[in-house]
Amino acid sequence: MSLRTIVVGVDGRERSSRALAFSLGLAERESATLSVCYVRPFVHWSSFALTSMSMFCWDVGAVLRASSDDVAAEVAAEVTDAFRRTGVRGRLHLPSGDVVGELAELARVEQADLVVVGRSRRLGGGRSSAARRLTDGFQRGLLIAS
Repeated sequence: MSLRTIVVGVDGRERSSRALAFSLGLAERESATLSVCYVRPFVHWSSFALTSMSMFCWDVGAVLRASSDDVAAEVAAEVTDAFRRTGVRGRLHLPSGDVVGELAELARVEQADLVVVGRSRRLGGGRSSAARRLTDGFQRGLLIAS
């Protein structure tokens, strides 16, 4: 089976760095294009409602956005360096929203042959892990790197 396009989900953690490294090696061997995706968390309105009732009056949404921007910058630096070092063709995508929905949509748009994600830290992945949720009704090849 020949791979043309691979999508890898990253979140700045060690396991996603391993998933990225695996995907880079696979893309290099297969001469595939690699689409790296860091999904910025969506800040729900309830975060703002809770802060307005807080006696400290700080904006949880702003803190989450700033943290997300820091992780996105770290991911961008890691991915740029990896593309330069390996010569793999690829793109970095930084959407906001639901991790599973955004990865599935990117895989659909890119017509990905394979999606790679890191395994959750929790044993068994948990019900809410991206890897677990992607397996439910997913129509693409999925590899969960540990």
